[in-house]
Amino acid sequence: MSSTDGHDSFDEIRANSPRHLAQSPAETTQPIAPAGGSPWRGVVVGLVGVAFLSSIIPYVDVYLQASPLASNFLPTGVFLCFLAILGVNTLLRSGRLALTRQEVLLAYITMLVPSAIPAEGLATRLIPTLVGLTYYATPANEWLMLYARHVPDWMAITHKTTVLWFFEGAPKGVSIPYELWIEPLAWWTTLVFSLYLILMSLTSVLRHQWMDAERLQFPLAQIPLTIVGDDPHPSWASEFFRNRYVWIAAAIPFALHGIAGLAQYFPAVTVPSLSGVQLGSFMSGSTFLMDPPFNVLRDIKFNLYWSVLGVSYLLRAEVSLSVWVFEWVYAVEEVLFHATGIGGGTQSWSPLHTFGYDLASRYQKVGATLLAAAFFLYLARGRIRELCRAALGRSTGIVRDEPPYEGWVIWGLLGGTAFFLGWTTSAGMDVLVSVLLLIFFLAIAIVAARIVAATGLLWVYDSFVPMHGVSKVMGTARITPQTYTMVGFIDFVALFDRSNIMPQQFDSLKIAHSNRITQKHVLVGVALGILVACVVSYVAILNLAYDHGGINLQDWPFRGGTNWLWKRIAALRRHMVFTDWTVLATMAGGALAMGGLLFVHRHFLWWPIYPLGFVIGDTVASRQIWFPVFLGWLVKTLVQKFGGQRGYTNLRPAAMGLILGEFLAVLVWLVVAAVLGRIDHKVFPVFAPS
Repeated sequence: MSSTDGHDSFDEIRANSPRHLAQSPAETTQPIAPAGGSPWRGVVVGLVGVAFLSSIIPYVDVYLQASPLASNFLPTGVFLCFLAILGVNTLLRSGRLALTRQEVLLAYITMLVPSAIPAEGLATRLIPTLVGLTYYATPANEWLMLYARHVPDWMAITHKTTVLWFFEGAPKGVSIPYELWIEPLAWWTTLVFSLYLILMSLTSVLRHQWMDAERLQFPLAQIPLTIVGDDPHPSWASEFFRNRYVWIAAAIPFALHGIAGLAQYFPAVTVPSLSGVQLGSFMSGSTFLMDPPFNVLRDIKFNLYWSVLGVSYLLRAEVSLSVWVFEWVYAVEEVLFHATGIGGGTQSWSPLHTFGYDLASRYQKVGATLLAAAFFLYLARGRIRELCRAALGRSTGIVRDEPPYEGWVIWGLLGGTAFFLGWTTSAGMDVLVSVLLLIFFLAIAIVAARIVAATGLLWVYDSFVPMHGVSKVMGTARITPQTYTMVGFIDFVALFDRSNIMPQQFDSLKIAHSNRITQKHVLVGVALGILVACVVSYVAILNLAYDHGGINLQDWPFRGGTNWLWKRIAALRRHMVFTDWTVLATMAGGALAMGGLLFVHRHFLWWPIYPLGFVIGDTVASRQIWFPVFLGWLVKTLVQKFGGQRGYTNLRPAAMGLILGEFLAVLVWLVVAAVLGRIDHKVFPVFAPS
């Protein structure tokens, strides 16, 4: 059921249906009048925030190893800086210097998109990897002989003293050899920028379909919009902060995290754990979970993350329902695999993988992801046609971007793709492999952006990486050592989950559209923010490494990650195999299942399950957060059943308060850890997706 312009009309029916209206949070759908002021002030304030976060996030993540400030799609660091801007605005309200609503939100946008760059999104993965091969190579692993000759000089650093000082600390009084770092960092940054250009172009391609035709919720974008409200000069005196439900709810996680924090410093303080509780601990006296096939359920985790609970309350019930339902669907599937004797198989990244639950779970979701990404692009085909006409100077005026940007979307997509392929082939990668690698990454990026736009999940991680897909589809026997070395290197550095800026870009466009912030200011703010984040975070990480020694910092980026990468490449190169048809069949089955789920969801209003839950389930993140999502769904369902829409609306500020309280607890204990020098005190989250 689709309209002639290529936009699916059923989603418009679904969006206007009584069920949808009863379950959707109130949001601003019409742009509101501007409140004056200069948007460039918002950009400048945002860039100051980017510089601050890019210097402090490496310190927090890799030195203090405290609560990560940029690990999710509502970055804790950005949210806290946003609150700080509102605090400063409180002092400026009586004068002419107070920021307007548009300026405050533009500052938020400028900080949001590049938020992951100082962390796992780029810097903390890239810099240690450039020197890790040289430092960790030994005569036993033979990495230098096997791989160093396949890495061009401009891609890595091999100067022994520079590498040694990076991991073990430079002598006092010796300056950091920045001159040796400039070339490889510059080359890698251009590669990442080409990916950003592709992702931002895809965001423009899909924006009309997702925002206007389907009217997705963008729950994470609604949070700053709700906080600023209609106040022309938002501050701590705004209506949101005067709501008593906000502070009553915020006090719950703040107090509980406060007690848990005291227990970190004073062993006499005891507090029950709210995280990491496993199903097996509830039934420790029973043999039910001790023997196959139900023993696979022992490790199911019950965590309580208040901010996840708060976000889940804001979602449509079908969305939050699907998250926890599919988590249990995969659990039952694993039980059935073991009950039938098929078993768990071997590690799914191994070329010699035997069929089992691990392979089936992972690659059926890969097939589903590819199908879903293609489907979303198909729905946007009318928009793509208009953008192509605009690129050739023949726009019909249907495209709703501001000129002249409508004409550059397709050229940006093509230019970014051409640069990526040119860069990777110059590094020695076969062009066909490069294309396949990019397809896997973009499919994951599109679906992850769709999940965040529709569900508001704070984490969307999976254990699948494009490198594994290449090895299964093409087979390691068809890939040269040069190509596979580059596949692993580029995949690990540039194609990680948090390298995807599409979710933040969509939220930024939603915020901008709701407040008549022009696309020009958004693009300039985001572009400058990305540049500032790269430069400042590179310097910050290099200073930390040369001052303290990389081996004394966080394990994963400075030790575990590099070893994981080269051991994985070695394992994949050890076995020469061809196309894994079992994997392809599993992917086809996953695509077929996703097709069926999309069909029934888009054609039957009574269908209660959101299709992308099929992709979300049984991932690194979903295994950690399914329980608070379940609680959010349960509370919302009960409130709507007994209190109606009015009861639900009245409790929305309380849901926001849970988010506020948990993030404020992170701030307090982060300051305490920094002052006292406490390492590895995590408040939220207590797990580290990778």
